[in-house]
Formats: sequence, C-alpha cells, structure tokens
Amino acid sequence: MAGVYLSFAAANRITHNLITDMPRYGIAVNFPSPGNELEYNRILRTNLETNDSGGIMTYMNPGPLVIRYNLVGDSIGCNTSREGVIYS
Repeated sequence: MAGVYLSFAAANRITHNLITDMPRYGIAVNFPSPGNELEYNRILRTNLETNDSGGIMTYMNPGPLVIRYNLVGDSIGCNTSREGVIYS
C-alpha cells in the first residue's frame, strides 16, 4: 500500500521518484531501518483509501534517517476535509 516500503532495511537511498495516486502512503520507513535517505521525491495524491497515514510515514524507526528536499502534496486522506472534519 505504498510506492516505496522499507521495513528492517538499512542504508538505502530513495531519490528522484514520482509517486502518485497511492491507497495509503507514498513512502514508508518502518521499524529499525537505520541509515536511509529520502531525497528529491515528488509524492502526490496519497491516502486515497485511508485517512490515517501520510505522504511519508515513519513508524518505530529511531534512525538515523535523512528526509529532505521532498515535495509532498494532496495527501489529505479519504473521507476528510482540509479542516480535518470527517464526513460519513
């Protein structure tokens, strides 16, 4: 459910990707995944089927992790508004 999903993965460079129209996250880096770099990615229109994630998500990852120079847009979530009100 992600364009790029890392879990227990070390020393990866995720750079210069265009990730669009994802059901959940654009890039996820979960659990101990030290030494990864996320740079110069364009992440657009994520969370199309959920409302509990983001363009870039990290979970239970103490790092080190470098996240810089990424563009994240239209990551609002399914059934939510820009004001955070959930509609049923």
